[in-house]
Amino acid sequence: MRASDLDIPFRGVRAPPLVEWTHAARCAAYCTRMPHGHYFSHVSAAVLWGIPLPRTQERGPLHVSAALPERGPRARGVVGHTPAHPEPVTSVDGIARTSPYWTWCQLAGVLDLDALVAAGDATLAFHGDDTTAALARTVRAFGRRRGAALAREALDLLRPRVDSPRETRLRLLLVRAGLPEPETNLDIRSATRGFVARCDLVYREFRIVVEYEGEVHESLARYDRDITRYNDLSALGWIAIRVTRKMSADEVVRRTRSALLSRGWLP
Repeated sequence: MRASDLDIPFRGVRAPPLVEWTHAARCAAYCTRMPHGHYFSHVSAAVLWGIPLPRTQERGPLHVSAALPERGPRARGVVGHTPAHPEPVTSVDGIARTSPYWTWCQLAGVLDLDALVAAGDATLAFHGDDTTAALARTVRAFGRRRGAALAREALDLLRPRVDSPRETRLRLLLVRAGLPEPETNLDIRSATRGFVARCDLVYREFRIVVEYEGEVHESLARYDRDITRYNDLSALGWIAIRVTRKMSADEVVRRTRSALLSRGWLP
């Protein structure tokens, strides 16, 4: 156990060396020494639930809470919490963490509004159709804890069927620019062909879609399908605005506004 080729992520823990100790890997290592009654919370619970976070948060310390009368841990690379009241905790594969809804409320204390909305959109997408009501109940139960006001503000901005944080930020950009709010990930169908495409942001009334394009296609087959999809949309009279990471916010808004005006939208 004293061998030089072992990593020491935490005191008392030895592990085979990793190229990168991700947040999830550090959680798994810490589990081997985590006392009964302790559980992951805040950013660490979000990582375990697969809720998207800014990279700066994922690279930060672990967050571990302990129910009274236990005290939050004090260890290098760990932020300990001792909540005054019991929190909803669940265990998955033997790893205890706060519930996904409670975790999202806790994130309101460390994220800005847009990042919190992106995390909330992902929570809605991951956990089923009843999540909106469940999340609202949890926000009420969260009371006056740190971040509660921001959680209430973000709750009204959450939308279902959002596939990525970039889609969330794109929607918020358009709405804040004074444009109408698009529907999220809507299926477009043809009377003759049936299903044609599922698009990120859809102005159904004006037959306009706004699509965020990833930088690299997974395969040539995926690229071919995308070309066919956009050709099919064009043939049905839809305007497709394709957004890339390098496009400025002004250009995105300008192109979308121009398309809306061409279809009869009145500001």
